[in-house]
Amino acid sequence: MLEMTSSPDRRADKEVAQVQILVKLLACIGGAFIALWSIAAASNASAVQILSYRDGVLINQGSGLAVSGAGDVITSNHLLYDADTVAVIAPNGARIVASTAATSASLDLALLNAAGLDATPATLAMSGEENKSLRVSGFWNDDEETQAPKVFGKKRPRFIASMAGALVETPGVLSDGNTSFIASVGRGSYGAPILTRCDSVIGMVRGKPSDDIDDLWSAHIPGPKLSFVSSQEIYEFLSSRSVSLLTSDVSCSSQEAAVVADTNRAAEEAKKRAEEEAQKRKEAEAAAEENRRAAEEADQSARDAQTLAEELGDKVEESGAAIEELGDQNQQLIIGLGAAGVVAVALIWFGMTQVKRRRADQATAHEELAEATARFSDCLFQGVTADGAPIALKVSGKDLRQEPDGMLIGRNPSECLLVLGDETVSRCHARLRLNDDAPEIEDLNSSGGTKVNGEALAPHMPMPLASGDVVEFGGLSTTFRIIED
Repeated sequence: MLEMTSSPDRRADKEVAQVQILVKLLACIGGAFIALWSIAAASNASAVQILSYRDGVLINQGSGLAVSGAGDVITSNHLLYDADTVAVIAPNGARIVASTAATSASLDLALLNAAGLDATPATLAMSGEENKSLRVSGFWNDDEETQAPKVFGKKRPRFIASMAGALVETPGVLSDGNTSFIASVGRGSYGAPILTRCDSVIGMVRGKPSDDIDDLWSAHIPGPKLSFVSSQEIYEFLSSRSVSLLTSDVSCSSQEAAVVADTNRAAEEAKKRAEEEAQKRKEAEAAAEENRRAAEEADQSARDAQTLAEELGDKVEESGAAIEELGDQNQQLIIGLGAAGVVAVALIWFGMTQVKRRRADQATAHEELAEATARFSDCLFQGVTADGAPIALKVSGKDLRQEPDGMLIGRNPSECLLVLGDETVSRCHARLRLNDDAPEIEDLNSSGGTKVNGEALAPHMPMPLASGDVVEFGGLSTTFRIIED
């Protein structure tokens, strides 16, 4: 007999509560996306450092910008003056000797090619609407040593060039009708991109049009009012040289609005799917309850049939005794009693057949309910390792549901069902499991820690997961997705 532990209405209420939690979570994720647009952090993957050498001695240092996936880089043309070797320092620290492909003295702009450069190509902002939350992203030192000019031989800069450390970003504002940019920078900011809050490029810092090489080789700090080459001028310079570029005609505000719209739409779709699933489960549980009542009725009918059969059997025995006493005096009575015995057997057979049929219907209903309530889609962790290598870890929804204690995630294949071969991942790093059909992740006191959407998890404190969440295992960053059927 199928026993129900909760009514359909109570289960449906629980599903609605889960839907509300999911909608709130998606709304929070959307808000996090908007916050990320407006935070200026030193993470520009397109900025590079430019080093100019003469006879093996560093004579100038500045910034540059990767503009294509083929190793094309733009920078200030005056940084290359009198240099016999130019090196590009990639975001990953690799040093690549570059060749000069084209220059423009009037724009103070140079196109270099650094074959094998590993950098993200920049996107040029072409909308003309970006004038808020701007920043300069480049490589410069706060202080530089000076040196006296040479009396004989080739002249040299009045400053002592040195390689800058980490990427620096500083905010600034447009001035003079958007023809100059006010920011506090160092001399190495020449060639640095000016970025919007959504990381598209509106210009690149250059020397003032009135400056000659003596001015630019003097010990000085640019600005605070900086001259720059606009994104339109950069586009025309590079397009005329057949450089394949990434451009955007959509403003940051429009992109942010699109993110909000996509998030709200995803939340509504998730809410609708969850409500439909809750309704299906409610109907399945109602059908199971009806089958349970039918099974009870069938059991009662079987018991009644058994009682009737026993009463008829007693009557048959009593009649048999009477027949033995009467002998052959009443042959028709014997025939009638025999017929009654046949009827009794038929009734018993019919009652048992009904019981078997009801039990078969009950088993079928139980299987349908189990199938309706025990489904969870496959899911996927997809991302890159700390070294940038792609990784994809698929999790079977069926297998996950059959593991009441969840699945261990870690580097040790003898202990973990889900294996991540990354040195920053602990042997037993985290646990993935279902809580009332909702996925959640738990950090197992790992050395590298576990984060969800940038939030570090406290050990052994599970956190719910939603499709699209960014999950970090040590230095390995992945995106968790639920694969729809």
